[in-house]
Amino acid sequence: RIDQAALARFMEEGDFERHINRMRKVYRRKQEKVRAMLVPYGSEIHVRGDSAGFYLLLEIETGLGEAELCRRAAEAGLRVYGLSAYMPSADPGPRSPAVLLGFAGVEEENLERAVRALLECWGFPPIE
Repeated sequence: RIDQAALARFMEEGDFERHINRMRKVYRRKQEKVRAMLVPYGSEIHVRGDSAGFYLLLEIETGLGEAELCRRAAEAGLRVYGLSAYMPSADPGPRSPAVLLGFAGVEEENLERAVRALLECWGFPPIE
C-alpha cells in the first residue's frame, strides 16, 4: 500500500528518528516549563512523573477532592483526569487527591496561560 511505502521510506531515510528526537525536545521543554511554574506551590502541589513525556501527575493538598479539582478545571475549559479513574477498584489507602495533567496537545505559546488558569480555578494565588 502507498501509505506503508511512504512510512517505510520515512523510516529508512532517518526522518522518523529525527522527528522523534525533535518531539522529545519539545515535550521536555514543555514539561520543564510546567514544573517551573509549579515550584512556588511546592508545599501544596507535589509533582510526579519525571520520566513521563506527555503528562505530569499532580498530588494536590488544598482540601479539594479529586472530583472537585476536575470539575473546576472543566468549568475553566481545561481537562485534567483524576488518578482514581486509572487505579484498580481496590482501596489504595489514604492519599492526596491526584490528577494527570497532560500538556502534549497545548501549544508552547499557550502553556503558561493554561497553567495559570488551572491554578486560578483551583484557588491558588497568581504566580508573580
